[in-house]
Amino acid sequence: MPSRACRLNIAGVPAPPKDPLTLVNDSGFPFQMRVAAEVDSSPPSHLLWRLAAEEHAWSAAGGDGGFIDIIATGEGGHRLVIECKRAAEETWAFLTSVDGKQVDHVRALCTARREGQEDHLSLWVDLWASLPSWEAAFCVVKGKGGNVPMLERIAATLVQSADALAEEELQIGRGRPGVRIYIPIIVTAAKLCVSRFDRRAARLEDGRLSDEAAKFEEVPLVRFKKAFASKHDSTVATLEEAQMAGQQTVIVVNATALRWFLAEWFTKSPDDALRQAIRRGVRQAENDGTT
Repeated sequence: MPSRACRLNIAGVPAPPKDPLTLVNDSGFPFQMRVAAEVDSSPPSHLLWRLAAEEHAWSAAGGDGGFIDIIATGEGGHRLVIECKRAAEETWAFLTSVDGKQVDHVRALCTARREGQEDHLSLWVDLWASLPSWEAAFCVVKGKGGNVPMLERIAATLVQSADALAEEELQIGRGRPGVRIYIPIIVTAAKLCVSRFDRRAARLEDGRLSDEAAKFEEVPLVRFKKAFASKHDSTVATLEEAQMAGQQTVIVVNATALRWFLAEWFTKSPDDALRQAIRRGVRQAENDGTT
């Protein structure tokens, strides 16, 4: 056992300061800046993405706020609202049913204002989108503290920031007609895996899966879909309709696939599926007397 003097000496010696490179590498900022550079130099695509903003401040009516890491804009009023999470050397496991199919749609935030009107419409609608992927409502991520799983916390805040950005742009362009589409995206260095299994395969006595029960597949992107924000729609009549109406999609992309994603991702243009959804929403709002 060391002497008291030795213990005091050891306890009294401060830890050596980290060198600047270690400090920087321990942060997520180099990763975020690299993602922004990837967006800024993205290859020609259907939407011709460009970097619009970094560290963009947002605030919500309830007092919440923060910074959007990256905003990318594309033709036709498209916006990518990007959150960067390095999570290097981690695995994010998404859970879905073994009999499920990859989907080719996304539930996106859309805003619209009609010619000559200051009133606007803002709603989450289902749009056809390129790059089919698995869709999941559950994700297992190694997180720290809190009762809400880490990815749910990140996604909920990202959805809230997309709402705030949409409202800000409506105020900036007050009276200007047009449609915008907002897609929340999480870009990460974590390995993305989808675990497909029969819901009845988990043992009731301990909730675990056997090695034979689960199928795992590494993927470049996943549609993470659930009700991240609680909003009540007066047009729904049942709990089931409320559950469907309240859902949002957050796209989770592995960083090494980001260039491919930017080159290939697009949704139906505002002239077809989106405008039809917007028109339905406008008619419903007019019937309810909310516009």
